[in-house]
Parts: sequence; C-alpha cells; structure tokens
Amino acid sequence: MASVLGPLRNISMPRALSKQAAFEDERDLAASAQGASLGFRALLPPAAMTSVLLNYAYLQLLDLLTTTAFLLAGVKEANPIVVLAINLAANPILGVAAVKALALMLGLYCWWSNRGRLLKMATTFYAVLVAYNLVCLVLGLGAR
Repeated sequence: MASVLGPLRNISMPRALSKQAAFEDERDLAASAQGASLGFRALLPPAAMTSVLLNYAYLQLLDLLTTTAFLLAGVKEANPIVVLAINLAANPILGVAAVKALALMLGLYCWWSNRGRLLKMATTFYAVLVAYNLVCLVLGLGAR
C-alpha cells in the first residue's frame, strides 16, 4: 500500500478538514457572536466589500437611467428627496445625478468604515427598486 501512495504520503490534510481548524473556526465563531452581542460589526473580507460596493455603484447607475427614462416618459418622481433636487437644479437630470452622487458617497463611507451588512442591505434594496422601475417602465410604455 505504501508503494501505491508514493509521493502522496507527504501531503498534509487540508486545513478545513483538520481538527485544529475546526477548533479555531468554533473559537472565531464564538468570539464573533460575543462581539455581535456587544455591538461590534462583523467584518467582511476586503474583496467581498469591494464586490458589494461595485454592485451598489452599478445599481445607482441603473437607477439614474431608469429615473431619467421615467422623467422623459412624463412620469412623476415619487421620492421627495429626488423631487426637491429636481426642483432646485437647473436641469432635472442634474438633480437626479446629484442625489445619486450623494448615494455613492454614502456607499463609499459604508465601504471605508466596513459596514458591510448595511451596504449589502442597500444593494439589495436598490436591486429590487431597479427591477420595479423597469417593470413599471415597460408596463407604462406598453399602455401607450
């Protein structure tokens, strides 16, 4: 049997399968649960935070485009903050763009301060909002 294994004899067990790794994972889980009860935020890996931020920024762009399409189709904006920005700006699209720039700054703040859970919730909200905007736009244009 030893001759069959040959060079495979010196390969160590993967970290995820070792008992030491399981103990460390349990210890980390307990520490994070204790930290969560004290009000600390759970930290996401930097790559995951960056991915969520990019998705958030992309959805902000899609929301800007769908809102612009609504305005061009003659639909009134429902968000009072956006309505205020549209009324204050020289051009309605500039008002919407200003609100989107503010939203991007808030997303960058969440990313910088490692508020991953909040950024994920906002990204999910905007994904649903953009899908809703697209459905309303298609139904509204189809009724014409």
